[in-house]
Amino acid sequence: MTVFSDKWSARAKQSGFSMIELMISMVISLVLIAGVVSVFQSNKRTYITGDALAEIQENVRIAYDYIAREVRMAGSGYSCLANVTTVQNMLNSTDFDFNFAQPLEAYDNGNNLPAALSGVVKSGTDALVVRGTYGVGAKLETELDNPSASLKVTSIDPPPMGVDDIVVVTDCRTASIFQITNFSGNGNSGSDNVVHNTGTGTPGNQTKNFIYPFQAGATVIKTRTIAYYIGTNANGESALFQRATDQGSSDTIEVVEGIQDMQLTFGVDTNDDGLPEGYYTPTQITDGSIGAEWSDAISARINLLVRSIDDNVVDSISSYTFNGKTITPTDKRMYREVSFVVAIRGRLQ
Repeated sequence: MTVFSDKWSARAKQSGFSMIELMISMVISLVLIAGVVSVFQSNKRTYITGDALAEIQENVRIAYDYIAREVRMAGSGYSCLANVTTVQNMLNSTDFDFNFAQPLEAYDNGNNLPAALSGVVKSGTDALVVRGTYGVGAKLETELDNPSASLKVTSIDPPPMGVDDIVVVTDCRTASIFQITNFSGNGNSGSDNVVHNTGTGTPGNQTKNFIYPFQAGATVIKTRTIAYYIGTNANGESALFQRATDQGSSDTIEVVEGIQDMQLTFGVDTNDDGLPEGYYTPTQITDGSIGAEWSDAISARINLLVRSIDDNVVDSISSYTFNGKTITPTDKRMYREVSFVVAIRGRLQ
């Protein structure tokens, strides 16, 4: 009897889980799995949100670097701290790309655009135009002979300018803008010969006669016109574009995607105290309603509306505020308004 009882006892010990125990184990497992899934989804949402925010911040940084650099140097080189009183345009054209007497201007809400920007600027957004100098300048070696089709400048290696470049010669009192039609460099010794004849080039020169006898030491440096605007890229997305005119021709590049809108106001100084009396839209400056001109603008405030490239970044559709207006989007992208002010160095007192 003892042996029989021991056998049954051993079998009882090997009978496994009961149904109740199995169900309890399954419930516990489901709870644990649900917790793991919840943590995973929370981490995924946090990652998506953080990645979208980092993407927006990076796009803003790129846009700021491009725009702020150009605005800061608007008119640099031939404005010489706003001391230039006379600008001679010797080119055959004074239209949008070659209107160097106007270092800074803008167009309000895509209205009254020049032909160069017509059809590419997103409706309702502003366009910014900056004209100035760039690169390395060379110094006049001798006083200009007038009339003369050539200038002797200090030789630099590599040469800072060449054929078809549009350059300005200035002594910070007077400036003359012309296109180089021939260039003879001598490496890093002696002097280079800069020729600006008529009858060739685009747009070419209408005259080779300077209105001012520039002395040795005056600067010769390249110029360009740059426009920034919001357009539509190949993916059908809004983006910030740059249109640059150099050597008589223009080139357009996409700077960064995700920029939805750009609104501009300008700090205007009408009493020459070096401080803005207020910030005004491009229309208010252009139409003269505030009694100021573009030459009175000493700073620019740039408002950008930026959104994430991907959709379904936020949990639900939520309104945002841009340029003082509340807007409700139709998607679940992340939207941010960014504003920064840039002073125009050449116009500060």
